[in-house]
Amino acid sequence: MEEDGLQVIKSEKNNNALAMLGLMPGVRKEVIRNLNYRNYVSGPDTDRDVPGQVIWVFGAFYEGTEFYVKLVLSGEAKCLSFHFPEYKMIYPFV
Repeated sequence: MEEDGLQVIKSEKNNNALAMLGLMPGVRKEVIRNLNYRNYVSGPDTDRDVPGQVIWVFGAFYEGTEFYVKLVLSGEAKCLSFHFPEYKMIYPFV
């Protein structure tokens, strides 16, 4: 699935997070486009699922809800994860 230049990997966990809050997929794109260094959590790291792929992890808030965001930023931007965090997010630049 592509959202205006951002490839989004389909995931039940990702879709459930949006649905639980009644958010349209376009909100995900808006949140990702507004990420900055304060949202940084970790990376670059090697993707455990795709050898050779490099991932970055960010945290973002939308309407008071925190999201875990995992992206591939080489070549075309790709969103691998956009869901509620499963652990406490630590923001080293805040």
